[in-house]
Amino acid sequence: MKKNLILTVVLVVAGIISGCSGSVSTDTTTTTPVSGKVVDGYLVNATVFLDKNSNYQLDQGEPFTTTGQNGAYILYVDPADIGRFPIVALAIQGKTIDMDDGQPIQKSYFLSLPAKAALGTVISPMSTQVRELMETGKYANIQQAIDALTTMMGFPAETDVMSDYVNSGNTLVHTAAQNIAGLMGSQMSQVLGTSGTSTIVDVNRYRAMVGTIFNNLSSVKVADRTGNSYFNLINMLNSKLSTVASNEPFRNMSAAFRPGFSGNNSIIPVLCSNPIFLAEQPDSPPPGYIISFKDGVDVLAETNRLSNMYGFRAKSTMLFVRQFSVEFNSTTLLGQLRCEPSIKNIFYNAYIQPNN
Repeated sequence: MKKNLILTVVLVVAGIISGCSGSVSTDTTTTTPVSGKVVDGYLVNATVFLDKNSNYQLDQGEPFTTTGQNGAYILYVDPADIGRFPIVALAIQGKTIDMDDGQPIQKSYFLSLPAKAALGTVISPMSTQVRELMETGKYANIQQAIDALTTMMGFPAETDVMSDYVNSGNTLVHTAAQNIAGLMGSQMSQVLGTSGTSTIVDVNRYRAMVGTIFNNLSSVKVADRTGNSYFNLINMLNSKLSTVASNEPFRNMSAAFRPGFSGNNSIIPVLCSNPIFLAEQPDSPPPGYIISFKDGVDVLAETNRLSNMYGFRAKSTMLFVRQFSVEFNSTTLLGQLRCEPSIKNIFYNAYIQPNN
């Protein structure tokens, strides 16, 4: 099923491209060139397009092109459209070549660039995170979203996450980007859906996927893609996305729907001056949470300490990703945990079932 869905996307994209009149527009008298690179490693033969309706799909009338050497692209767009719409890159299974190893990628995935950054920058897993942060409406400008991503990643403040990290030799950002891309590819069978005979991108699930990755960036950036920690992340994504209803009408990243990027809800008491980030919070307190520890914390010892102090029982402990799951209904307890210095973030975990 998974292979069939991805293959269908490849065929649909190929059909759209072949059906567009005149292929890629290069009329420089009426358009403006927007140039940049698509990077996981450098991605060659990826499809790049201006996404005018934010559905992550190449539709008739949207300008598009294909990346060349070192992932470079030039997209010719109407000058009036610059800065109005995001740019999306589709890396296609069996066609797009990742120059990290010179081989075609094994699973398709989507990357994007915020609309306001459309004047020639890098499209990467990092820019994808920034684009979705901007979609929440929580950030006044791109720099604020970049700063939030840099902090969540645990990178030095001076790290330029929007740059060409391959060219600069920043292996820390490069490794994190590779892991994010791999996790995104692992979920395409849940992100892609059908409408009649067409394959579509389920935007709600896509954004839930990106948001869940965001919540786990401290683990994602160092995960060994052949190790247990990476497969634990894949399993967590599988479980998370299975709770997001598919084929529903498009929902934007409003206050009512910000999976993975939510702020703090007024029903949770604030018991300290700097409460820990609380993500994916619904309108009422759920029973299930994932607690993520800061680097350097002894996961087992600290889980035991917190459970003894606050009187709860951990559902499971995930050493490789420095997390444990827990169930409770007390908003006061949640407020207390948000003040614990050993905890990095807390997020709602809808798929945990209440204890009998």
